[in-house]
Amino acid sequence: MLNRYSLGLLLVLFSSQVTQAQISETLPMQIFQSPHLIHGQSSEFLTKGVMDFRINHRFGEIKSGLYDFFGADQATTSLSLEYGLRDNIMFGLRRSSLNKTYELFGKYSLLQQSEGGRNIPLSLALYFNTAYMGAKWINPERDNLESSRYAYTTQLILARKFSDRISLQILPTWVHRNLVKYKSQKNDLFALGMGGSLKLNYRFALTFEYYLVNQSQSDSSNIEFRNPLSIGLDIKTGAHVFQLFFSNSTQVAEKAFIGETTGDPFKGEIFFGFNISKAFSLK
Repeated sequence: MLNRYSLGLLLVLFSSQVTQAQISETLPMQIFQSPHLIHGQSSEFLTKGVMDFRINHRFGEIKSGLYDFFGADQATTSLSLEYGLRDNIMFGLRRSSLNKTYELFGKYSLLQQSEGGRNIPLSLALYFNTAYMGAKWINPERDNLESSRYAYTTQLILARKFSDRISLQILPTWVHRNLVKYKSQKNDLFALGMGGSLKLNYRFALTFEYYLVNQSQSDSSNIEFRNPLSIGLDIKTGAHVFQLFFSNSTQVAEKAFIGETTGDPFKGEIFFGFNISKAFSLK
């Protein structure tokens, strides 16, 4: 029969074993505050059974001045629902007012940066997107194909949290457009995305995003496509993430902001926007 001293010794030994198990447990790391950085994706995922409702809003050019209230009189919006099927699999649906675009997308985690029993130095994920442009044809008399409305994006997301404050990622990207605007453009477009976050404290973080695009220029147009550049401020309040940002792009779909950005930031062609994210559990 155990006396109180033997019982106490057993409790100490049991507590020691639990503590050792906790120390050796692999702990995944949160690299960014949201599954999205600014326009594009991040390495983060929704956990299983969590749904995220997002509102993306982009205003017109700031240099339009007081007449258009610095771009506030012009706006494009998108609404999306995203769901965590598992901790490493999520998918979403999005509809944007620009070009009446519908998107179906998914993301799968191959590796997640972690420490403890198993150290993994970076996160690695795959992202797929199918976009459908529902806007009316500019030339309806022409023999327009329904397949021309589709575009596809594939990304590899490599991210690492270097410290409690600094996180960076790169995104090799392939975009295929079934239809391009100019003959000199190619249907396949390759880009290298870069992004990062500087965490100021628990609630605030500075973010940036840039895509280097091998965009072929069209000699038949005065429009010159630009590399998208965005700088933002994330504000986290409980289950909400509120983001303010400046960018040379008003697009939301990867097919659009990577391949069709026209704003030249050196000429003041900058747009203000915000993103709102609200997550809630369906479990």
